[in-house]
Amino acid sequence: MLFNNNYFFQIFEGKKEIINKLFQDNIKVDSKHEDVFVTIEKEFKDSVFTDYNSKFNIVEDANDLKTIIAYLDINKFSSTNGKIK
Repeated sequence: MLFNNNYFFQIFEGKKEIINKLFQDNIKVDSKHEDVFVTIEKEFKDSVFTDYNSKFNIVEDANDLKTIIAYLDINKFSSTNGKIK
């Protein structure tokens, strides 16, 4: 999950029916959320984030964004490489 200027970006992974129900019945109707929308919906045979350790990231400035981009660049050959293209 990423957060910047009061905006959140989050990726969900799991069975389509469960994710859709979670999104429609909980996230989209939660009064704490505004202007919620799906940017990409894509199915994969296997888990994309098998080695991913989730945590909350706040992008406060250009340096934070550069750090995230550097992390992604270093790990571009990890288990997610080629899975989300």
